[in-house]
Amino acid sequence: MDIVVRGQIGNENSKTLVLHGFTEKIIAERKLYHEQTNGRYLKIIENNDVTETDGREIYGREKKRLAMLDLLIAASREHHLTDMDIREEVDTFTFEGHDTTAIAISYTLLLLAEHKEIQVLLDRDKRYILLGMLINFVQLFSR
Repeated sequence: MDIVVRGQIGNENSKTLVLHGFTEKIIAERKLYHEQTNGRYLKIIENNDVTETDGREIYGREKKRLAMLDLLIAASREHHLTDMDIREEVDTFTFEGHDTTAIAISYTLLLLAEHKEIQVLLDRDKRYILLGMLINFVQLFSR
């Protein structure tokens, strides 16, 4: 029993390391990009001539929006965030969407399981769509 528990924990740790490696690679690539461009895209944050209209920030004549990762990198350059802080934030906005999607799909399946009449309508629609796709596929290759 003790071996199984250790194996499960080790397996989870290896999965976590893979995920952290992925996010660290994304962060490193983006930091390298900003180093190669001499941080010119991060400098619009430093400019205080920012006005807001309708939720959009206007810099000079152009409307600019920075990606969340760029904002985090800019904060790290001012020593407000460490690389670990950035990784935690990137992990959150990268992987939390999967949880939300999984919950939505699970809830949809639960509702479908409870409502047979909707299942029948869904099955009818699915067959109609798939039949249309099959007809288009056959027409495509019969030319």
